[in-house]
Amino acid sequence: MTLNPKYLRIKKASGNDPRRNLALESVLFQHLSDDELILYLWQNEPTVVIGRNQNPFKECDLDALSKDGVHLVRRMSGGGAVYHDLGNLCFTFLAHDSIYDEKRQTGVIQKALESAGIFSEFSGRNDLLFCGRKFSGNAYYHHKGYSYHHGTLLVNTELTRMPHYLKPDPEKLRLKGVDSVRSRVMNLTEANPKLTVSLLEEYLEEAFAKEYGLVPETVNDDYDEETALAEKKFSDPSWIMGNFGTEDCSIRKRFPWGSVRISYTAKNCSMENVRIDSDAMETGWVEELERNLSGIPLNKDAVLTAIRNTADFDAKEDLCAWIADKETIL
Repeated sequence: MTLNPKYLRIKKASGNDPRRNLALESVLFQHLSDDELILYLWQNEPTVVIGRNQNPFKECDLDALSKDGVHLVRRMSGGGAVYHDLGNLCFTFLAHDSIYDEKRQTGVIQKALESAGIFSEFSGRNDLLFCGRKFSGNAYYHHKGYSYHHGTLLVNTELTRMPHYLKPDPEKLRLKGVDSVRSRVMNLTEANPKLTVSLLEEYLEEAFAKEYGLVPETVNDDYDEETALAEKKFSDPSWIMGNFGTEDCSIRKRFPWGSVRISYTAKNCSMENVRIDSDAMETGWVEELERNLSGIPLNKDAVLTAIRNTADFDAKEDLCAWIADKETIL
């Protein structure tokens, strides 16, 4: 049986930079007292957030993220990749393990939704559903006697953007079918068109206070030196790309004039150790293009620029058309 906290605190992020918001979550966690429960509410600009142990090269379309200016960040908790934008409200419950209670915390979310006339159910490992459709995914982190539980609440997110940035598990698609997987996700405004993020925040604060029988203290979001230091971690490519930051990749194509294979090491979102193999009769462009591709950002626009900056050769337009047509260069 868990204890009731002595203090409830609510903290709202003042900005929408995902690196800063994850840093603030981390700092809150590091300074938890044993008798408090914090509800942290935050929103991100368009962002893909991957789980602690996920491979970004396999989970995301890095080219599409780069092209559209969508952030890629890695969180501390496990679970799968999710898309955030300003139509989504993120929540985090942080507490000592003597107070931490996932069922009770999920109940706060459900009671807040009931205030909006939305009656939900918890399903599987981490999903909240309305009429069988998912609007919230949850993840968890535990360390040295303290824990947090965070998740998404899709209020009015641009759901059509999700497929452009996330690569669904092929096995999941095989079992459920592409259409059924996409149709499982919904915005809460489908259940209540009048619901807004700010209104949902109010309902959450009310449900939070009612569940624990305490008046929450609202804590200012101050940007201090410790948060700035944590933000550096969540901005660091070596953290974001993780142990998967280096991966050997290759793309190949056969043209009427010959075949081309571009092999490279994907390292921290750049192309390294580039090698081009080709049986084309024209040869002068290969070494120059290898040099032009080495060290560039891992996205289509950069590859196309490198090809166009290579001295004129007969295959240039064919190579440009090939790269431009690819969904991803990985």
